[in-house]
Amino acid sequence: MKIFSFLILLHLLLIQTAKCQLVNIENLRMHTDSIRISGIFNFALAFNSTNGKNIATIRGSGAVQYKSRNYKHLWLTAANYNFAKAEGENFVNAFYFHIRYNYKINSWLRWEAFTQSQTNEPLGIAYRQLLGTGPRFKIILAKHADIYLGTAYMYEYEKTVPPEKIVSRDSRSSNYISLNIRIPKINGSIISTSYYQPLFRDLSDYRFMNDTRFTFSITNKWNIYTGFSYFYDSRPPTGIRKSALNLEQGFGISF
Repeated sequence: MKIFSFLILLHLLLIQTAKCQLVNIENLRMHTDSIRISGIFNFALAFNSTNGKNIATIRGSGAVQYKSRNYKHLWLTAANYNFAKAEGENFVNAFYFHIRYNYKINSWLRWEAFTQSQTNEPLGIAYRQLLGTGPRFKIILAKHADIYLGTAYMYEYEKTVPPEKIVSRDSRSSNYISLNIRIPKINGSIISTSYYQPLFRDLSDYRFMNDTRFTFSITNKWNIYTGFSYFYDSRPPTGIRKSALNLEQGFGISF
């Protein structure tokens, strides 16, 4: 209960300052067996093509994962903070804070619940709050490869940036498929995740993202990675393009 209280308190503190469209949590999950507390911190230089502008971003992100003594309960917290520069203009353009709870039902099925606060002004998001829950399935392909499938009901509260200042409250279906390939010979891994999130009341209003990352471990704690992501929103805020690209190069440390 102490870890639960701490995570909720931290979320309530940061929700007031939370100013990226879809967020890929799969890259921040830590696949550990007997280790109950683990974490990872990433630092990256990213290049984006967003809304007709070329943006250079310095990004910091991190996650902490906690497992209960019987390994049935798992808590994951993740946060991201970006500093960006576009055409000579400096600005902080994105932030998110995410809490996810995972209950182990058996070896291939988990039940998850999550909440997330975020902002991304270049993509028209002044503030977005998410609440969701649903099952997560694990499919074993081979010794060094897994596929994860997930689906969830997600409630979304969103405010768009001025001058529109539109407030919306909607329910979405959040679905993803994630391929995790481990390459022991080079101490590497590939994680590719695709998300599809349509509105329940209007399936033509949807978001799609693919995020692919290659990671190479230098030591047991240090790694370098290269990532590429593509995002599409069928109905973005007025003045915002439907698609965005991101190329990222960074390094991380785990504990």
